Amino acid sequence: MTLEEEFKNQHGYNAYEQNNLRPEVPNDFYVEWLEHKVEFLRSINKTLMNSSLNQNATNKITE
Repeated sequence: MTLEEEFKNQHGYNAYEQNNLRPEVPNDFYVEWLEHKVEFLRSINKTLMNSSLNQNATNKITE
């Protein structure tokens, strides 16, 4: 039994169908799409961390 079926049995409705949350990516490309999404989020996280480090360094210099 898949998680979708288990959820439907427990709650009486299909959450994906109800809320249209199923990814709009074809199954053949889902893994590639997910890898790109992870890379993108990591790059954003790295940028934010660098920005935070630069701000901390600037604050220490001006103190």
